[in-house]
Formats: sequence, C-alpha cells, structure tokens
Amino acid sequence: MAILVSLSSVSLPGTISYIASVGPIALAMGVPVAPLGLLVAVEVIPDLMRTLGNVTFDVAVAAAVDRGSPLRTNRDKPVG
Repeated sequence: MAILVSLSSVSLPGTISYIASVGPIALAMGVPVAPLGLLVAVEVIPDLMRTLGNVTFDVAVAAAVDRGSPLRTNRDKPVG
C-alpha cells in the first residue's frame, strides 16, 4: 500500500504528498491521524528549504553546463 500511495503522489506539493502518503498508511496501521496536522505545520519550513536548495542547485548546474558548452555563439561578443 505504501508503494502505491507514494507512486501516486509524485506531482503533489510537499505537505500534501506527505499527508497523502502517510495518512493511509497510518490508518491501515491503526495509528491516530490527528497529529498529522501538527506535523504538516512543522514540515512547511524544511520543505521550503529543500525546494530552495533544489532550485539553487539546478540553476548552478545549468549555468555551469552552459558556460562549458562548445555551442556558445555570439552571446559573449559585444553588440556593435
């Protein structure tokens, strides 16, 4: 069940995918799901930091690949 839920919640935002993946598993195990609201409130900040890190790294890699590309044409030459 955990595998099916985790595969189906790939495109959801972090906190929603957290609830969507942990909620059904907790219900199946008989664990109370009421504390999930508190966990979602706490998980927002780490989710923002992970997103910021991922985007920063993606931009850095794209810039490094672009600088090393042999296909650079007239972008470096001044106009005029």
